[in-house]
Amino acid sequence: MHNVLRTVVLSVCLGLLPCGAHGERWVEFHAETWSQFSQKLKKNLQFSSHSYFDDDRIRRSADGEVTVWIRDVTHNDKFYVGKGIPEKEVVYKQVVLRCMSRRYAVILGENGDVEVQETASEEVRAGSAYDKLFNRLCTVSQ
Repeated sequence: MHNVLRTVVLSVCLGLLPCGAHGERWVEFHAETWSQFSQKLKKNLQFSSHSYFDDDRIRRSADGEVTVWIRDVTHNDKFYVGKGIPEKEVVYKQVVLRCMSRRYAVILGENGDVEVQETASEEVRAGSAYDKLFNRLCTVSQ
């Protein structure tokens, strides 16, 4: 168990996973809020979501791909927070933007010796969070 924990800590601090010690500079590229009426509770529930990219660890390849870490932060309604649900949920993921084909993929594996696995490459849809990210990062590389 000790070796597993040490490997995770080293992976984080060597840049394979997000690590605050790397001087990350998170830049917001998408935010939204929404309200949902709960029939069961008879009240509106308020949620919000913010997406950031790590401006310090953007990698650009010669073939027009941009690899970047994303941090998605979702804030839950205060009703659920009062019931023990976390106030916010934070998800980190590494994304490859294929600028020439206007597609993206989320990386599922690690960047070490293990082969990198990706989700199926998807088209960037207009108005989506990935569209905003694409417009921020791909226009610079083209």
